Amino acid sequence: MKFWKWLDTKFEETLMAVGMWAIVIVMGIQVIMRYVFASSLAWSEEISRYIFIWFTFFGISYAIRNNSHIRIDILQTTFPKLEKPMEIIGDIFFFAFCVYMIGPSITTLKGLWKTWQTSPAMEIPMFFVYISLLFGFILSILRLLQKYYMLIFKKRDIAKELAEENKEKVEALDTIEEDN
Repeated sequence: MKFWKWLDTKFEETLMAVGMWAIVIVMGIQVIMRYVFASSLAWSEEISRYIFIWFTFFGISYAIRNNSHIRIDILQTTFPKLEKPMEIIGDIFFFAFCVYMIGPSITTLKGLWKTWQTSPAMEIPMFFVYISLLFGFILSILRLLQKYYMLIFKKRDIAKELAEENKEKVEALDTIEEDN
């Protein structure tokens, strides 16, 4: 049960944190190599770029889970009663986009599998970089389905709980700053 809770609440966050630390460490080593040893690593920027690509696609599903995608909300601000319907319409369009993008992702992966194209510096198969597209879109679809399953069956709303938890933390930090 503990694993499912972690998978539900911390999966993307953990992978993104590991990816970010990997980028920081690799680029830190690159800086040290360049300025201390007057030599550079040929592969550091490439691996950082590929980790960032994975980071981005996990970030999409993370934002869905937390209901924190950047949106144009002029209609919702002007007409507060339209907030929920506009969110649902936006989610339907995004869901359709993710479903549509699975096809081109698979087509791209098939082509890369046949040619086994490799990256210039590290010579890793580009298939492993581009599979992030498929993982990202599938994970986004699953998070959207989870969001509406929770909404329809009146289960707990994780995004709302996290927002309230963050609000409490911000308020606590504000009171600490006021005391100082």
